[in-house]
Amino acid sequence: MQTSTLSDAIAARYGIERADEVVLLVVGVRQGPAEAQAPAEVTASALDLRGRRHEITLRELPVGDLVDHVGSLRVELPATLEFDIAVRREGAAPTGRRPRRG
Repeated sequence: MQTSTLSDAIAARYGIERADEVVLLVVGVRQGPAEAQAPAEVTASALDLRGRRHEITLRELPVGDLVDHVGSLRVELPATLEFDIAVRREGAAPTGRRPRRG
């Protein structure tokens, strides 16, 4: 999501710049029917339509009793990105996901 759409309060909470050319990535790792916190190492990158890969530095952000992994990326507009997200939970095999953004 473009960070320009966030309120000042939310941008400050995430510690990110509000701008049309900055996108926000939030990854929450949960487990079980109650969606309890699942400790994990999360890495992410994005591939743009020009074939350039951009590493996204994620940091842990406490949200109540949970932790989200939050990062941002400056893009050239208009931007279409393919995100590559890898999650490694303690004692589990790594998993990956590639959601798209149009």
